Amino acid sequence: QIVVCLPDNRHTRGTLQHYSLHYNIAVVHIKNFCCTQTAQIDNQMLIKPQKEVVAIGRVYQSGKLMATSGIVIDKPSKLGCK
Repeated sequence: QIVVCLPDNRHTRGTLQHYSLHYNIAVVHIKNFCCTQTAQIDNQMLIKPQKEVVAIGRVYQSGKLMATSGIVIDKPSKLGCK
């Protein structure tokens, strides 16, 4: 179990669900808590092309997590986002 500090500064216990020492990330499950905040990503951070990255997102309807890994490419997106 892991003690987690919630966005409103409360503390609760969570359970480690997944981790990757390679990517230096961990996913912790907290019962009866759904965070609706979005991550603040530093747009000034420069990630060089060909670097490995990982992305984690949540399905809105079910709340389940999705994750994928990939490699940064130096090419604009056709989706109209940065």
